[in-house]
Amino acid sequence: MTDDELGKTFLYHSNPNMRDQEIWRELSRIENTERARKALINMKGVNDLALLTRREGLHEVKRKALLDGGCLSQNPEWLNAKTEFDSWHERSKRFNLRVRMALDAIRDIHQDAGYESPSRHVRYLVNLVNNFVHGNLDQDTLVAKVKEVSDMYEGLSA
Repeated sequence: MTDDELGKTFLYHSNPNMRDQEIWRELSRIENTERARKALINMKGVNDLALLTRREGLHEVKRKALLDGGCLSQNPEWLNAKTEFDSWHERSKRFNLRVRMALDAIRDIHQDAGYESPSRHVRYLVNLVNNFVHGNLDQDTLVAKVKEVSDMYEGLSA
């Protein structure tokens, strides 16, 4: 299954009312959730970009209608474009809500499994090093905290 297919499947099954438990069990494996998370974030990005493009198109229609002189509320091209944009915008908001719910489901799966995303640990390590560089943390504490994170990763990979 490609990452996009996995993301779409996860998006569908993250709704508890639509969930097939056998499929959900397979989707809930950590390696699948990481792939699905990346695919869902990409899908949301594509949706947001499409919304931006449609909004720019709407502004172009509005600008043209205003240059032609006249009232927007009486311009059929503007009214049609605005109605179409509003409808698409509502679908886009619902899609983003579904993606957010799916990402929340992934977060819940990770929490239940005791898993934390690597990026969170990387940010934590960067903050530790910055605190050490700025003199807010002594070397012994830095070494101990880095060892904690290292031990966590060893436990996850075992």
